[in-house]
Amino acid sequence: MDKKYGVYICTGCGIGDTLDMEALVDVPDEEGVNCTTHPFLCSKEGVN
Repeated sequence: MDKKYGVYICTGCGIGDTLDMEALVDVPDEEGVNCTTHPFLCSKEGVN
């Protein structure tokens, strides 16, 4: 079975305001790894 890798980045709680999210998201994308951002990963919707 092939392993699937992914990166999830939370942008809430001021994180998205202090980090260069576009540059951060590009790092895993350049390596062929899917990267998803979400405004509140700790919320019910974020966990789903």
